[in-house]
Amino acid sequence: MSKIKLKAGDELLVSGLSGQEAVVERLRELGVTIGEKVRILHLSPFGEPIVVQIRDTAVALRKSELLCIKTT
Repeated sequence: MSKIKLKAGDELLVSGLSGQEAVVERLRELGVTIGEKVRILHLSPFGEPIVVQIRDTAVALRKSELLCIKTT
């Protein structure tokens, strides 16, 4: 996916992670695991950062980091 077409309030179900190992490890440390829900809280006007909720925590991610999250 080269373009992110999301809006605030969307929920994603994580089916896997792929990409640079450092980014994947950071996402795991933030609680992004298979089966976890990630909710889009806010999209910035210029596209970055994207604020998401992972469990009970709000986190700002770059598009490149969000693209490492595979969803169903």
